[in-house]
Amino acid sequence: VMKKYNQGVTVLEVLISIIIIGFVILFLFTMLNQIRNEDNQNNIQSTFVITQSSVIKQVSDDIIDFGVSAIESCSLDKVVLNTDRLAGTPYRCVKIKYSKPGIKDNIGFILIYQHFLSYSVVNKKYQGNKDDTAWTIHYVRGHYTKGEFANTWTSTQKATLRDLVEPIVMNDELAPVVTYTRINNSKVLSAGNIQIPIETMTGERYDINIGFNYNQTTNPFKCVGSSNSVNRLTCTEIQ
Repeated sequence: VMKKYNQGVTVLEVLISIIIIGFVILFLFTMLNQIRNEDNQNNIQSTFVITQSSVIKQVSDDIIDFGVSAIESCSLDKVVLNTDRLAGTPYRCVKIKYSKPGIKDNIGFILIYQHFLSYSVVNKKYQGNKDDTAWTIHYVRGHYTKGEFANTWTSTQKATLRDLVEPIVMNDELAPVVTYTRINNSKVLSAGNIQIPIETMTGERYDINIGFNYNQTTNPFKCVGSSNSVNRLTCTEIQ
């Protein structure tokens, strides 16, 4: 005769089951968190690439259409940018002079700067909130009109203005560089390149690289750099 034993679950078995379930849940949460972080990083990278591509395309199109006669370092006040919006220095300002005769909007500016997103009223004055800022890349093309006391900046072209989705590193090692050849032969084009480094805090690079050609004999090119740490620009002629 067989005997049946109705033995219940012990406390130890319950504890072991709870521990195993806990490990499974922890593993699943870790995996989901990793997937979410990777998805966020992919979105950030995609946004940077889209911003990078849109700026490169607009500047490249203008260079192809109008040619280049000079590239210079500049300051943000030359673009009539409200400096009260700026959250600090340094910044990047690259000025492009276009060479096509008769073009009205013959100057372009590539700008990268940090600005305030919100303001507080302090002593009856608006003051930017230092904890609420963003880096912006900005390209605009326009012209100066001579006035009685000063030149006036005017732009009739659609500007590219995009906030970057992450803070970037801004130091002398990541300053813009213009490299170019100078061939004094009317039948041979000289070549140049504008490089504006953009590096995130995590080390990702989304540099603005724009190539251009010019004829040194019929359309001489010049590059005017600056050693100022606020808006540094390096000009390098390749012999």
